[in-house]
Amino acid sequence: MLRVKTNCTFDSVYREEIRLLLDMFKARGYPDGVLVRAYAEAEKRTRQQLLERRGAVAVDCVNFVTWYNAGSESGIRRAVREFWAGYHQANPLLPESLRVAFRCGPSLGRMLAPNLKGK
Repeated sequence: MLRVKTNCTFDSVYREEIRLLLDMFKARGYPDGVLVRAYAEAEKRTRQQLLERRGAVAVDCVNFVTWYNAGSESGIRRAVREFWAGYHQANPLLPESLRVAFRCGPSLGRMLAPNLKGK
C-alpha cells in the first residue's frame, strides 16, 4: 500500500488504486486485520515523505567483484585481501576496507535460450 501511495500523483487515483488493491487482497483471503493495519500504515505517511531519499549508510571501502568458483572462493578472498593490505600501505589515501563479492555465472535457462530471457 505504501508503494501505491508513492506511485500515485493524485489523491483520487490513490483512493481508487487502494480500493482495487484491498478488494484483490480480500478476494485472496487476507485477514481484515492485516489489511486494516497496512492501510493505517500507508495513511500515516505523506507521499512526500515516501518520496524522500533515505540516507544510505556511507561505507568507505572498495568492492572487488569476480566470478564465483566453489573450489577457489576462500583462496581468492585470501589473495585479494593480502594484496589489498600491501597496496593500502603503499597508498594510504585509499580506503582501508575491502569487500569481496562473487558474481554467479549464467543460468542454465540463459544458456539454453539466451534470446528469450530479458524480454
